[in-house]
Amino acid sequence: MFGRGQGKRDLGRVEERLVWLLGSPRTGSTWLLHILARHERVVAADEPNVGMHLAPFMQDVFAAPAESFPQDLLLVNRARAESPHYFFSDQHEAAWRPALRRLLLARFQSQLGGRRDALCVIKEPNGSQAADVILSTLPRSKVVFLLRDGRDVLDSQLDAARRGSWLARSFGGGQEMDPAERLEFLRAWAHKWVVRMEVVQAAYAAHDPDRRLLMRYEDLRADTLPQVRRLVDWLGLEIHAAELERIVAEFAFEQIPSDRRGPGQFARAATPGLWRDSFSDEERAAVEQIAGPKLAELGYDAPASPVGAGA
Repeated sequence: MFGRGQGKRDLGRVEERLVWLLGSPRTGSTWLLHILARHERVVAADEPNVGMHLAPFMQDVFAAPAESFPQDLLLVNRARAESPHYFFSDQHEAAWRPALRRLLLARFQSQLGGRRDALCVIKEPNGSQAADVILSTLPRSKVVFLLRDGRDVLDSQLDAARRGSWLARSFGGGQEMDPAERLEFLRAWAHKWVVRMEVVQAAYAAHDPDRRLLMRYEDLRADTLPQVRRLVDWLGLEIHAAELERIVAEFAFEQIPSDRRGPGQFARAATPGLWRDSFSDEERAAVEQIAGPKLAELGYDAPASPVGAGA
């Protein structure tokens, strides 16, 4: 049984061994997690979903279109931050913040299972909208910001929402959408993508530069081995060049059996820019009206200012 002081010291050591994979769904986070988990010092935490609870989207909670809320108030924790009745309100931060820190550290200490030499790599793309809460609560943890062209993200999410897709097979749901429904889906998820990018960008900028790393999906696909080497070196994971090459080759998209990749599969295409073949002109315009400025800011070829949906 640990004494109180020793327990606090142990939780503090856990914080420095947490590595968050944040950004957005469909950015290669599962791929990277599988590669890293082959290292003997890595314990994987695959989608704990804590961020989804800390920062739900307003349109999900109130079943209303994203356009009905101000862009900067699309998250419940932001919209209600000043309410003294909200659990995570600014007014009561001194009460909930230390308790949240202890909860997160104790939970991931359990995930580590007593291994004092291991890193806990936490894949949390669907909870990335809580990056500011998570990283400010655990400032000594590390973060990998996984970035991908938001149009490819939305294209992949649209495929996952189809009837019979991997998502439908795993969790139910799925539907065949007519053009109006596709457009509504893309607009809703474009807003979510923008919000996630804004939150992760700000949290990343505020984090200790030695504890943050930016990785682009497009670079990972084009130059996989050097990019993965950059990541494992940054994490301080020792691995022989030949072994890393073997692991990267093992998890290459091209190694997935043909009946387990393609439309409707979790491993769909891994082809940057595929959205150009998937979106209609109207869909592209609608997505870029919402996400174009953020895409341009992040270095992607997109309108730097909103355009009309009919442009």
